[in-house]
Amino acid sequence: MNMPSFSHRFAGMARLELLVVAAIFALIFPLRSAFAHASGQSFVMLLPTGIYTVTGVVVVGLTIVLLAVTPPGGLSRLFRPRPLFSLPRSRRVIRFIHALAGVGFFFFIMRGVQGSTDPLRNPLPLGFWVVFWMALVMIEGLCFRVWSWLNPWVFAYHLMRRATGWQVRRNWPRRWGSWPAVITLFAFAGFTLADPAPNDPLHLARVVMGYWLFTLTGMLVFGFRTWSRHVEVFSLFCVFFYLGC
Repeated sequence: MNMPSFSHRFAGMARLELLVVAAIFALIFPLRSAFAHASGQSFVMLLPTGIYTVTGVVVVGLTIVLLAVTPPGGLSRLFRPRPLFSLPRSRRVIRFIHALAGVGFFFFIMRGVQGSTDPLRNPLPLGFWVVFWMALVMIEGLCFRVWSWLNPWVFAYHLMRRATGWQVRRNWPRRWGSWPAVITLFAFAGFTLADPAPNDPLHLARVVMGYWLFTLTGMLVFGFRTWSRHVEVFSLFCVFFYLGC
């Protein structure tokens, strides 16, 4: 008997049997709708898993050893900020940029609500995750305090205080400290890691707008600086990057 022809026939019979079994299962168990997590993308490791795991563990271990043997204050001297250039401090220029940042914020929110549902075409997901969360943080740490210019709450806070004559009447409880900022950071991390669709434009617009209203309310109650130093996690995050903490 010719072995190649026998193997070819066997493979053909095996495929036919698989098709028959699949057809029987399709008739007995009809397909139904299923819910699944589809926001993430697949990641293919080009290196063998063992080498990848060992290398990652070694890098983490060496990082811990390096931090343990580094003298106190060594890293702060190494990453001490250096002024590269000075920006104009005209009040009119600053107010204009704050107003432009506030208008731009609502423009992105409206595009997230009424724009394309494709995250790659809607400017809100790209503006939030790429421009704000990646590029702005790097510029803050490398160049200058860009967050103090583009903070979306500055214009709205001062506008509401001037329009209504609102005065801050509450002091920040000392026992709270900065723990609300830690809780806010964990909430944001949970949104980025566990939310089923963090890139969906409409969903992201609702989350960002809800956080904006929550922050503005806290600033009106406790004051802009107090809330920014104890709760508003993005302001604290950018300050840490700028100061090299």
